[in-house]
Amino acid sequence: MPSIAEIRQQYPQYNDLKDTELADAFHKNFYSDLPKDEFYKTLGVKTPAIVDPLVGETNKAAIESISASIPEPVKEAAGAVADVAVQGWEALPAPVQSAARSTGNFILDTIDYLQRPFQAVAVGSKAVGGVLEKEGISTEDTGLFSLELPKLARAFSKEQNRKVVVEAAGRGFKGEEKASAQELLSDEFRKANPVKAALFGFAGDALIDPLKGTVVAAPFKVAKETISFIPGAATIPSRLMDNELFRAFNVTTGDVDKARELYNKYRYLRDKARNEGVRDAKALNNQFKALSKQSGVPVNELKAKLLHDIETGDLGDDALGQLESKIVNRNRELLEQQRAAGIDVGDLGETYMPHMISKEADEVLQLADKKNFFTTKPSSKNPQARKREIQGTVDDINAKNMYGTTKYFEDDPALIIGRQEFQVANALAGKRFLTDVKELGVKADDAPKSYVSIDGIQGVKFDPAVANLVNRSYKLLTDDQAMNSFLKVYDGAQNWWKMWSLGVRPAYHAKNVVGNVWNAYLGGLSNPKTYGDAALFQTKLARNKLDGKVAGRPAEELYEEMAKRGVFGEGQYGGAEFARVLERQLEPIKATDLITPTTSNVFLRAGFKVGQTLEDNARIALFLDQIKKGKSYDQAGKHVQKYMFDYGDVSPFERSTLKRIMPFYTWSRKNIPLQLEALVRHPDKINKLNLAINNIQQATGAQTPDPSEVPGYITAAGPVYVGQSESGEVAQAITLENLLPLMDLGPFTRFLNTKTAPTGPSKGELGETASAAMGPVSPFIKAPIEYFSNYDFFRKKSIEEYKGQKVDMLGVEMPAHLAKTLSNIVLLSEVDRLNPGGIFGTRNVDPETGEVTSTPSIFGVERESRIDLPEEQRQTQALTGVRIFDINKGQAEVVRMNKIKSDINALKGLLNKAAEKEKTREVLQAEAALEKFLAELDQVEAEIEARKKMKKEK
Repeated sequence: MPSIAEIRQQYPQYNDLKDTELADAFHKNFYSDLPKDEFYKTLGVKTPAIVDPLVGETNKAAIESISASIPEPVKEAAGAVADVAVQGWEALPAPVQSAARSTGNFILDTIDYLQRPFQAVAVGSKAVGGVLEKEGISTEDTGLFSLELPKLARAFSKEQNRKVVVEAAGRGFKGEEKASAQELLSDEFRKANPVKAALFGFAGDALIDPLKGTVVAAPFKVAKETISFIPGAATIPSRLMDNELFRAFNVTTGDVDKARELYNKYRYLRDKARNEGVRDAKALNNQFKALSKQSGVPVNELKAKLLHDIETGDLGDDALGQLESKIVNRNRELLEQQRAAGIDVGDLGETYMPHMISKEADEVLQLADKKNFFTTKPSSKNPQARKREIQGTVDDINAKNMYGTTKYFEDDPALIIGRQEFQVANALAGKRFLTDVKELGVKADDAPKSYVSIDGIQGVKFDPAVANLVNRSYKLLTDDQAMNSFLKVYDGAQNWWKMWSLGVRPAYHAKNVVGNVWNAYLGGLSNPKTYGDAALFQTKLARNKLDGKVAGRPAEELYEEMAKRGVFGEGQYGGAEFARVLERQLEPIKATDLITPTTSNVFLRAGFKVGQTLEDNARIALFLDQIKKGKSYDQAGKHVQKYMFDYGDVSPFERSTLKRIMPFYTWSRKNIPLQLEALVRHPDKINKLNLAINNIQQATGAQTPDPSEVPGYITAAGPVYVGQSESGEVAQAITLENLLPLMDLGPFTRFLNTKTAPTGPSKGELGETASAAMGPVSPFIKAPIEYFSNYDFFRKKSIEEYKGQKVDMLGVEMPAHLAKTLSNIVLLSEVDRLNPGGIFGTRNVDPETGEVTSTPSIFGVERESRIDLPEEQRQTQALTGVRIFDINKGQAEVVRMNKIKSDINALKGLLNKAAEKEKTREVLQAEAALEKFLAELDQVEAEIEARKKMKKEK
């Protein structure tokens, strides 16, 4: 290896670099297989100092505090563990630079450090047991009250015994060995009861985890709190965030943040009215059905009579008349609420019934752009209040067949009442929002020149940033949004795709439940009973009987307080267009609804209802948990929005742009910061994942393969090994990506995964980057790009490998590009994967031999485009989203070998081009890289031969 001076002499163009910079460059390009410290030492360059917040006096003091707290009678035994823990903390290098990569996945291997204190204690304690057995000391002789403590002291007075414990604890702290409470169980019990053994081990490990509120967690708490003691730190974020870039991502401070909080307050009240509008409309519809059953008059005739009676003032005194009076009184009440808020609704008479454009007329008028023909807006700030210019009753107007419509105004009282409740709530929310926001302004005479007025708020002016947010928020609150035709079509198509991607897929619902439970756990919810309390509340709400108490509070009170804070109905399934939602709630199910591919499909609607119920259950449970812990309703509501997310709380830029580009943007935008915060604020909770993985792998007897033996897509997805074949050649794993919210950090750290991290010039790195970037992009954007580039970003290969290529999907032969387009409809792709009963043909690979067998579909097409799992595993994956991957170590090596050969060929081409152009530096770099790849190829071929030899010997 050349010295630093020789490198400078050979490459004078780099003489302006410092020694460490030059050493870094050569280490990265030519000697990355050597440890950096060793490489620096060989070159004679001083290793740069590494500053690690986990190493230092704080940690040393914490460990010494543990040691000081140990009772004297047992200090001889436990002291060895404490001593090595102190040494470990002092010697721990930067985690990112020296991680013992047990899986090759950066996230899993980084959080593995959280369990090092536990493993030091666990493995050290296990060694203590071995020493006691060697010395012939029974565990019964070591109790604090057994009077046999001198035996214990004598055993650990021997240097060899202390050394055994110290070395064992050191192995635990370095991650070289792991132990758990599961080892207290007999081998026979663990083999016969793997699930019980794993649960027992997890419970025991969680009980003694040093990160659980002890001084071992002090370094994490210190790191979390340090920033608050830096002078001026409290004001720095405000100065940094007070700009358009941060506001574009909904990061606000000062008065802008206060305005945003007010917007959310009234948005929740509006959404409360939205839910109540649906409830009231359904209740009214049920009353009509009951009256119809009693009187024998069809429901439609009863509705038409009620509407006519109210509009003509001819109210009856029978059961229908009582219902008419009730509706008239409610309409008056809503009018008075608007007048009291300052909304000009005019004199609409004693018996007033709103005139609302029907869906049929709305579509015609949008097409003709003639809405202003029949309405004028008395106030642009209150679009709910509109003056009538078409006189007459609904019956009279509809009979005219205006614009060719058979129903110009809505004639179903249930729909009218429901929409009326929501429209009034919109108007009130907007008006009250403007009233409260006025407090954030400055008197017009005293305002700086840069301040601006807001239409509808008299006498004050506002900071332009506040005014901008208020104007946008008001439009959102009152539903007075303009959208061009293209965006309406685009949003409609994308919403259709999202609904079919989520609603009818059991796997999605199952994974969503897991994600909600994890995030609620991070938020402090650990008692499963609270989910039952939430279900009880949901049952009362569904029956519209909020009687009695739930979790010690009146159910009616809980409803009001939760609804005002957006606790339920604000998840991923909330927020659909109200009028259409209401219609669907009241429409009878038609035969076509069973098979229609539209959003009216009955199975899709049922799936969404299930999804909303499951999501609301976790949200309500977290709210109840906080109330039980003494938090106020406001505190509990904010806690829910932090950990379970408010999907409506996004900036206009995020809503209008980013959500159209990335359909599930809101989840990622809110989840990723939460998981990053949890790593610092709740290391004890994150560490439970380590304990769970350890116990699962121990209970199943699974061995963690070397990352080089595992396909990159599995490594990147966070594997948990759950079994292996008898020969040990095939490992079985499930992956945590798309299951556990923590793994959403994965795409941002994949370049750090040992399996996928580039070690030199490598073919396909651009494809990896493009694949990661295009993953969350809308299929309506991505599909055209893939079509014209003929590149599948998910599979990272050409879609059509030759002109006219055909593939099979759903058992049918079709052009490759058509199959790729159809696969963007997630449900179709999942049905093809489920392949019930093998109707699309089957294609199986023997995990041991690699032998492939195929059968034709019911349409006679051979199954070639997809490898099928066993039937039971396909069903499990469809229901839960969990897939078991078979990892054949030998096959992984062959794939690895082929990739190396491909890279070698690419390097040879690069070398020839560089030599032709006499680019000496590039030639030297390519030669060094080529030498490295050839050596790696030799190593892989040797491993393959060794494996073949072992098989023959067996």
